[in-house]
Amino acid sequence: MIAFLRYWSPPLLLMAAIFFGSSFSKPPITAPPVPFGDKILHFITYAALSFFFARCFRFYHGYTTGKAVALAILCAATYGALDEFHQAFVPDRSVEFLDWLADLLGAMAAMIPYFLLYNRFIPRRELRKASTPFHPKPDTRSKHP
Repeated sequence: MIAFLRYWSPPLLLMAAIFFGSSFSKPPITAPPVPFGDKILHFITYAALSFFFARCFRFYHGYTTGKAVALAILCAATYGALDEFHQAFVPDRSVEFLDWLADLLGAMAAMIPYFLLYNRFIPRRELRKASTPFHPKPDTRSKHP
């Protein structure tokens, strides 16, 4: 249970914060006063979300780095689309394709350094040492003498 909380708390809490923030007609966090400030906020938020998802899939579920990255991008982009759909039902909010595109690009951008870090710079034997709770190594000892 501790491992589940360690890996799944960050993405679930961030998803709850995104849902909470997009439930208001006037969001509690305003975009920076720069051109495309709201898109930058979307980009950064979904970059963090995809990083947290990749971490869960790689180290909790034991997927390869490539599969963890692909699933992280898919989950973050899907949640971004669902969040945009949710905003259609909030007064004074609208669905914007460019917001979702910023979500997707943020998710993809975060996975480039993640993939390079865990595929190129950390030795594979170090990754193998991190056994996951759902995929323990099978017991190869014979039960019968």
